[in-house]
Amino acid sequence: FPCIMLATISRSIPGTGICAPRRKTALQWAAAAGLALCIWVVLQILHAQCTMGLQSTASLRLGQLKHRLPLALALLGCILTSAFLPRPLEWLLGNRLMRWLSGLTFNFYIWHQFLAVQYVRNWFPNTLHSDPGLQWAFTVLCYASTLVLAAALTAVTDGFARWGKSFCSKRTRKQSAL
Repeated sequence: FPCIMLATISRSIPGTGICAPRRKTALQWAAAAGLALCIWVVLQILHAQCTMGLQSTASLRLGQLKHRLPLALALLGCILTSAFLPRPLEWLLGNRLMRWLSGLTFNFYIWHQFLAVQYVRNWFPNTLHSDPGLQWAFTVLCYASTLVLAAALTAVTDGFARWGKSFCSKRTRKQSAL
């Protein structure tokens, strides 16, 4: 979901409207190359983290601590370069699906760790970190179930927010009529 956060944040950074058209085009394609490089770095870091976790839980935690700063810097690079993408690539981060997913990120963030801990405690044996197949199944289960839960909770909270807004606006109109 870093890509979804990237899509959300990149829409709020001002564009490059002050550049001349030729320089703007060059900047946009340089940004696209920079984004591709940053995504490649992120994938390499994530792969390194995953393989470190196969030895033990302690090595997984150490790997996460070791890679935290480089991962944050690579994601920052993704965010900054995405603000200057050419129009066709900009659509990839600004389409309806990405906007919908960006609305789920907070609930996803809140619930993913809780569900992962519950799955490890209740369904998966202690050998989760030594079996790549089991680790893959665990990861897919965590992401899929968290996505469904986040979508449901976002729909419920958005429904309450819309109801509250309409209730308050009706109440304000009644009070102003008096």
